[in-house]
Amino acid sequence: MLSRWLRPAIRLAHARLRGRLMHMRASNLLLALLISCGEPTRSNSDAGLLDGASTPGSWTACSSPSGYAICGGPAKCPTPICSPRSACFCIDGPAEPPMEASYVWNPPLAQFYRTAFGWAFNTQETPCGDGNLMIAASSVIAPTRFDCMPLEMGELFDDAGARARVRYADLSMWDGTPVPPRLDSCPVSSSTMRFCGAGCGTCQVDETCVGLSPKHPAGFCFPKAMPPAITAVDLCNASMTGPPQACGAGKVCFTFIVEPGAQPVADQYGYCASPLDCSDVATKLGGKCSP
Repeated sequence: MLSRWLRPAIRLAHARLRGRLMHMRASNLLLALLISCGEPTRSNSDAGLLDGASTPGSWTACSSPSGYAICGGPAKCPTPICSPRSACFCIDGPAEPPMEASYVWNPPLAQFYRTAFGWAFNTQETPCGDGNLMIAASSVIAPTRFDCMPLEMGELFDDAGARARVRYADLSMWDGTPVPPRLDSCPVSSSTMRFCGAGCGTCQVDETCVGLSPKHPAGFCFPKAMPPAITAVDLCNASMTGPPQACGAGKVCFTFIVEPGAQPVADQYGYCASPLDCSDVATKLGGKCSP
């Protein structure tokens, strides 16, 4: 008798639980799409990591010592479980891990963006500097888009067989070689541009040193995209592909010269400068100026 009365209640509880899980999955996917498109969606800064797969302090096939994590790939890395659950998700979807490696949005990555750019989300409207890497981090949502990511994330992608999707900050191909720690000599600027990198000095607090790589051991100081004027930074696209993004009047688009096979992508991530400044940087560091 008791079990006959309990069965409807148990079925109702199971249905409600399935509904909540489906709602959670849909919410996570929407959040991933918003972040991929650059909407200001913020993670919970107090969120805690519960799954040991992304516990900071050690390297695994799926996570780095700083707590950055990937999902999918050869190791079939799962998405770590966080509290709240919405603070951690695989950018390529909440279902089964993707075949190719993708990145996990979690509190350590949110803190990286908060520290580097003043925002706890991912955006293309920010210059990538200070030794970070550019990664085609999503294999599903935006496979041709490169986002600024920490060095450890690039190493995770490399170990997962996705080296071709990792670039240095100048968009040259990543081969695991570290950026030279010191320069024998620093280029001398003949314009308003200030060069940076080990041996060249540092940039101001509202600037970042862009373009550092083994191919370009010296970079130049460029304004950060700090809130609330996050779209005020002069970035440009000098290629024939991707969304058009031209510089304002009196400015040209500087891009670094990299390997021929990597140049089309590098041309999509340029910096607006006056013709004099662009010519100086192009000559001293190795780049080109486009209208």
